[in-house]
Parts: sequence; C-alpha cells; structure tokens
Amino acid sequence: MHPENPEPSGRRGVLLNVIAILLITGIFGFFGWRLRGDWEVFQDVDWWAHPGLLASHLVLLLVAFGVLVLGWVRTLSICGGNLAASPSAFTWLASNLGKYIPGKIFMLAGRVELARKLGVRPTVSLSALALEHVMLLVSAGPFLMWVLLRGFQIDSDLTWLILVVALAPAVAFVVCPSLLVAFGNLILRAANQPSFTAKLRPGDPVRLLALYFMGWLAYGASGVFLLGALGLGSALPFVDGVAVFVAAWMIGFLSLITPGGIGVREGALVLLLGSAVPAPEAITVALVARLSWTLVEMGGVVLGVLIGRRSFSTSDPLTRD
Repeated sequence: MHPENPEPSGRRGVLLNVIAILLITGIFGFFGWRLRGDWEVFQDVDWWAHPGLLASHLVLLLVAFGVLVLGWVRTLSICGGNLAASPSAFTWLASNLGKYIPGKIFMLAGRVELARKLGVRPTVSLSALALEHVMLLVSAGPFLMWVLLRGFQIDSDLTWLILVVALAPAVAFVVCPSLLVAFGNLILRAANQPSFTAKLRPGDPVRLLALYFMGWLAYGASGVFLLGALGLGSALPFVDGVAVFVAAWMIGFLSLITPGGIGVREGALVLLLGSAVPAPEAITVALVARLSWTLVEMGGVVLGVLIGRRSFSTSDPLTRD
C-alpha cells in the first residue's frame, strides 16, 4: 500500500485508541461532574478514621496480586516453560505495564518476548496465556453469577441450581483436563495463535482453580475492607460486596478497548454499588480502588525489573532442575 493509505490494522488501532480515549474521558468526566455537584459529601470522607481497615485493604490487594504472579509461574510450568520461579515471575511483572496500552496486546506480546529471551518457546508462553485466562474466567464464574442472581433477584429456589450451572465448567475441567485444552484452543484459534499443546495432569486444574479462586476472594474482600475504611461497611453484606468487586474487575478485564480496564472497571463498580451506596461515595470507592491497585501494580513492575536485572546479570540457574 501507499504511505498515504495505512494498513487496515493500523487504521483499526488508531480507531480503537480514539474510542478508548473518548470512553475513558467520558466516564471520568462524568465522575468529576457528579462529584462536583456533591463536593461536600466528598469532603466529609474521613480518610483515616479506620486505618486498620485501610491497611487490611492494601494487604489483601497484595495477596491477590501475589496470587496472579504465582498463578502465572505455575501455569507456565504446567505448559512446559522450564523456568525457575524468579525469572518466570519476572516475565509477568515486567510486562504488566503493557496492559495500560489499548488492546492488551503489548502486555501479552511483552510476556511472550521476555519468556523467549529466557529460553521459553513462544508456543509454550501462548499456551500458558490461554490457560491463565481460562482459569481466571472460570474461577470468577461463581462471583459473577452471584451478582446476577442478586441483581435480578432470582427466586431463591433457583439460586443453587444456577450456581451449580455456573460451576459446571470448573467441574468439567477438573474431571477431564482435555476439555480445558480444547477450550483453550478455541481462544487461541480466535486470536490466530498456535494451538494449546500442554499435557495437563488430573490435579493441575484443581490446584489452579483453587489458587485463582482464593485470589479473587482476596481481591473482593479487599474491596469490602475499603468500603469499611470509608465508613460504608454496612452498605452491603460481605458476600455481596466481594462478588461486586470481582465482577467489576472482570468486566474491566474483558474490555479490550480501554487499557487496563480503566474507566470500564470503575463505571461497572459504581453501577453495581448503585443500589446500596450513593453515587458520590460509590465514585470515591471506585477511584480509590483504582489508585490502590495501580500502586500495587507499579510496585510489582519495579520488583520485576529488579528480578530481571538479577536474572540476566548473575550466573544463577534460570531453569528448574
């Protein structure tokens, strides 16, 4: 093509960036406008009234973040990436900044490239990425379903039946890991990537699902503690609060347009909290939740860089025995 006629993929990228900017600007612009109308409410928030709850919020965020790192280390190992824990964690941590570029492709490509430099074949990394995303989605299923049940006020006689249906994929993957491989291949084929070739042992899905489920539980609980730290502890029952924060995170995770789910996650959280928390307080919670998670992620990037410098500058073995 001629220079004045960019490739379709380039035009698509520009369009996605424009849409992302407009969406983020619109959501945060609305937040600003809404807070301005209730500025007195925002000023009345006592940020240090419950330091223990705020500290618990941050500690649980660190736990959830650690689970994501540990999950990647375990997933890469299962898929055949013969790396020691530290360099494996480095590939996840150092590439995490790429999620703040629209489309998430820079984060995924960065992780694959860093792993390649450490001797891991791209097909192995891509398989691990597919497995990681499947595990994240499946383990979040019960939380998402709980929000739907509560939001639409489904009759209690059907509640457990629907929850069982939501858990069915996890049970199927545990009983028959080959189904997990097939599901991962669907994701890879949709992304025009090589096939998912990992040989999963029967216990692998169980351990991964349990790990990621605990990570979601920690993240959701951190949100509940944040509500308590801001004086909103009685707004939602504990289980509802956990499910709402996980659901909002997943909605942002699945929005490929905005980098890192910025704006989408916050908008979803405000909407999900809307029936129990007034808009100004809900917006404040969403903004503080984003800030605290971003701080944890930035700390993770710094840790990743330090691990990477050590991995590339010493003679320590990078592979497992």
